[in-house]
Amino acid sequence: TVLELEYQFCTCFLLVVRNIRVGNESEMSLPLFPLCIFCLLGCRSGAIPDSEVAQRNSEQVLSQLKAMGIDLEKGPPNLRKEDGPKNSPEPSMHLEVLRKETPFVYAHPLPNAVLVSPYTTIAFRPKDAVDKDSIKGKIDVQGDVSGNHKGETKLLSDKRTICFTPEVAFMPGESVSVMVRKGIKTEEGYSFPSSSWNFTMSWRKLDTYRRDRRIKLPENAANEASSPETLEMFRKAQDINWLLGLPAVDQRGTEADDVDDIDDLDCGEGEPSANEAHYYLPNCAYRTLPSEYPRVQVTVQGNLTELSDGYVFTQGPEPGKPTQAFQIIMTSRGDPVYHVHRKTGPYNLAPTHNGQLTQWVDAWGAKILGPDYAERARFSAKHGGTMNPHEFQLTKIGNGLLFAWDTQILKVDDFHVNDKGEKPLVGITVEEITPTGEVVFEWRSWDHLPLVLWETEKRARGWWHLLHANAMEEAHDGHILLSMRRMSQIAKIHRDTGELLWRLGGNGSDFRIVNDAKGQFRGQHDVRDLGTPEGKHRISAFDNRLRTINETDTVISRAVEYDLYFDHDGRPTKARLVNEYDTGIRVGAKGSYRRMPNGNGVYCLGVTKKKRKTLGTNPFYIERDSRGRELVRMEWNSRLYRGYHGTYRTVKAPWIGTPAWPPT
Repeated sequence: TVLELEYQFCTCFLLVVRNIRVGNESEMSLPLFPLCIFCLLGCRSGAIPDSEVAQRNSEQVLSQLKAMGIDLEKGPPNLRKEDGPKNSPEPSMHLEVLRKETPFVYAHPLPNAVLVSPYTTIAFRPKDAVDKDSIKGKIDVQGDVSGNHKGETKLLSDKRTICFTPEVAFMPGESVSVMVRKGIKTEEGYSFPSSSWNFTMSWRKLDTYRRDRRIKLPENAANEASSPETLEMFRKAQDINWLLGLPAVDQRGTEADDVDDIDDLDCGEGEPSANEAHYYLPNCAYRTLPSEYPRVQVTVQGNLTELSDGYVFTQGPEPGKPTQAFQIIMTSRGDPVYHVHRKTGPYNLAPTHNGQLTQWVDAWGAKILGPDYAERARFSAKHGGTMNPHEFQLTKIGNGLLFAWDTQILKVDDFHVNDKGEKPLVGITVEEITPTGEVVFEWRSWDHLPLVLWETEKRARGWWHLLHANAMEEAHDGHILLSMRRMSQIAKIHRDTGELLWRLGGNGSDFRIVNDAKGQFRGQHDVRDLGTPEGKHRISAFDNRLRTINETDTVISRAVEYDLYFDHDGRPTKARLVNEYDTGIRVGAKGSYRRMPNGNGVYCLGVTKKKRKTLGTNPFYIERDSRGRELVRMEWNSRLYRGYHGTYRTVKAPWIGTPAWPPT
């Protein structure tokens, strides 16, 4: 077929160019030059169809697995099961090559990486600080289709990471080689030898990425147009509610109850008497609040003087618009402190470590707000990715830490995964971005979790939503905690190198979980590092308890805390459940749990899917004392907000706001 001939032309051209590079150029280049031109014209005469993208991407992944010693012609790989023997974590194959063949501890893209974004920058760093004046003219970047790439080379603010930003994006599917010339020096005067590595671009077409305006499109990019169906597929791959199967509106009607019903509610004038079970807020005295501001039902269960210090940071609904929300700061008793209306989704407004706020805006980025609520900085995903709204943090050194979607189309027939055809597989990329927009750290699931197709537990609506990363934390030791809901797993990533330090839970766990009658957490959210109380490494999570096929017990979501144990060499051994707090209900999606400094627990119970896909409105803020006794709970009034997609997360923390405007 024409397609097969085109593929052979492409392969021929790439092989010829590679032979010229490795052979004697004076002897080989002239006789093969006409063949090069012929093959190149055949390769680029027209864009490949979307179906061929899946096949070629699959070949990249299969080749990578074969290099690891995994031959799928003999069947699927053997996995470490939850109840099987635990082994020490091993660095990825790509990281091992970097360590053996270069003087660097980190690079992106890594050696022999596949499915790389054509919009990628190239960065690497040694262990020690670099002499800024020694990096000029030391980097050569060559695409085997696009040729030599000019670009900007700079030393980033950590004084170790050297970053190259190409002027023009790479071509889908091409192999790229990086040559670092000898002579880059440390501040102490040590000169590094030359080194090189290569990686391969994904065949995913350029119009499916978010355009990076700093990088130009290749001249023939217009020929690489995706079908409308493919573009819609990539849009859906970034729609959390669609992947979760949450309805766009209340299934009992086109909208929830009339907003005017607010006028029929108790105005919350004063707190309840001893005989009252609950009351409503905000008080009607707040004359300048918008009519759409969500109504809160407050139920007092205990002594409010035992509440922890701080304000409640959460998200609330807008009547009739379940995918829109208010980002809210309120008191522990429900009075509003600050609010902003977001049309792009009910996600984070959260305090930072230095008295500022992080605010998720949309798929294009997030903001840092000062105590006066004015914008201080803005961050966005790089390398052509769009931002995953589950988490955004400001690191202790002022960089942005975020997720980006990494969706690839693969033909899964040859992977022994009980599925067939061309499927979108949703991976994840962790990025640390400097305030000036450079990627100082990138971690890709395609590099470090090569067996994820077999280790993942859940598919979403026929899609391979492999990890569903939903929480991330800069741990006390500076490394990164990562929650992967579809894996029922928590991982720790080395902040400097990207190495997976350990994995807890799910297939491939490095720990043996003990003292947990339920075995382990499942489908978790809001993983946090609690530090080292009594010398233990303790983490917490909200355990949604997604039901497994063989599970017959009543599924109740819970908050959990585990102490992690390591041997004398630092290798993980076991994880002991030390605290467990049942919520009394099943939380199908979203949810959070935070341990407060005074020992109290703060919970958000997300959303519960009921019959016919209607949604149950769960409490968005519950606080219990250290003995587990409930003090207060708040929930959005169920008459007004039926069909609401639920509050994603609630955080309680100190806050001092200094707005320029007068109080409401």
